[in-house]
Amino acid sequence: MELNINLNNQDYKKKNRRTYIVLSILAFSFSILLVAISINEPFLFERLNAVYLFFLSVFLYRIGIGKPPFDLIGKAYFKINDSGIIYKSSIFRSKIVQYYWSEIKDIKIKLFEVELKINDKWVMIDLEKFSDDNLKSVKDAFKDFQTNRMNRETTIT
Repeated sequence: MELNINLNNQDYKKKNRRTYIVLSILAFSFSILLVAISINEPFLFERLNAVYLFFLSVFLYRIGIGKPPFDLIGKAYFKINDSGIIYKSSIFRSKIVQYYWSEIKDIKIKLFEVELKINDKWVMIDLEKFSDDNLKSVKDAFKDFQTNRMNRETTIT
């Protein structure tokens, strides 16, 4: 069981990539035009707009080529593998949460959260930021783990 979800790249549709690339070219062209206008007369407003349009063009271009633009700032991910769960909820958080399957005693799957019983304490993993497809994948992975654990326990006894 291997699940790797990039939380920065959940909402961008693949069908609009050409539109994003065209918009990025337009934004970049306008930023160059504003720089050219402000060379003779140093208008702060035009220069600030040029910087804004440049960063907007980079943002739109990254979306257009299928790479998450916020990955330039930081990563946010949710990974499930054979050893456990690794989760970083936001690009602005430095805390990485990691749980091993051997530590988890029980799992409760709710609508937008999963509760794990670790060392007689319940820990909640919030799944509200997940897209519908990713939410279903994560819940299916936890259900698979539960059924595998139940099967192992019944074969042992």
